[in-house]
Amino acid sequence: MINVIAPPGCYGTYIARCIHHYTSADDDHLLDFDTHGSSHAFRQVRSSIRKTSLTHWQPHDVQLVDGSNTIIVTGDSEHWLDYYDNQFYKNDHGNLVKFLTTSTDVDTIQDRLQHGWQYIKKLDNDITRWIIREYCSFWLMNYWQEGYDNSQYLARPHIYNFSCQELWHIDMWELVNIIGQTLKQNIYATKDIVYKNHQIFLKCQMYHNMQLRCNQFVNDTLDFVHSVSPCVSVFDEAYVQYLLRNQGYEMLCQDLNQFPTTSTQLAKIIYETSNNNHPR
Repeated sequence: MINVIAPPGCYGTYIARCIHHYTSADDDHLLDFDTHGSSHAFRQVRSSIRKTSLTHWQPHDVQLVDGSNTIIVTGDSEHWLDYYDNQFYKNDHGNLVKFLTTSTDVDTIQDRLQHGWQYIKKLDNDITRWIIREYCSFWLMNYWQEGYDNSQYLARPHIYNFSCQELWHIDMWELVNIIGQTLKQNIYATKDIVYKNHQIFLKCQMYHNMQLRCNQFVNDTLDFVHSVSPCVSVFDEAYVQYLLRNQGYEMLCQDLNQFPTTSTQLAKIIYETSNNNHPR
């Protein structure tokens, strides 16, 4: 079995899928993707015929990996939000409670919400938007710094590694052949099909550059430049709130369940923390 090891949301399933299909002689090699650009349907391929396996990092089994057939995919700190959105929508289909409780148990989250925001209702997908946004804004960056730490992935035995951000710049046919040669696997797909599949993949990655777009949205807000919010998920909104706080601003967010849709609207509800009595 060929191992592909990647952080959650870093397109590892796409790479595993390419290796499986392109190195199979009796395959039509055409790939499709769902509306979120996901390749997760590939996981339904029978294990008896699947040539690749995708896993995320687990500290207890580092030494169990056979480095001679393992590919490591790493991320980029300028795109952590992209990966988080990917995992939220592609793996958990936008189910907020399911997604949050994969890393933190329900009781811990509810305890934090009760002590920080006096929220005593059951944690479900109808939780008050402004509260969960603000809650997330306080821990997102620390979680990403730990969860997307490339060193923990590169510490695994492996034969080849690359950053998933290269997918937007590299010649995919060249990458496929490098991986094939490294794994001693023949590539049966044609160059045209590899290019066609990859262009479809890139086109439907709607969360790509979300972090950079949110960065620009905050800059526009502080510079009084009118622009439309790129935010799609509550995590995008929480990241914007984190960025504002990190630059000395807070939001008037009490009961703000509808996030501002433009930088102009956002500018009207932020204030400098040194002068909390007056909106900016």
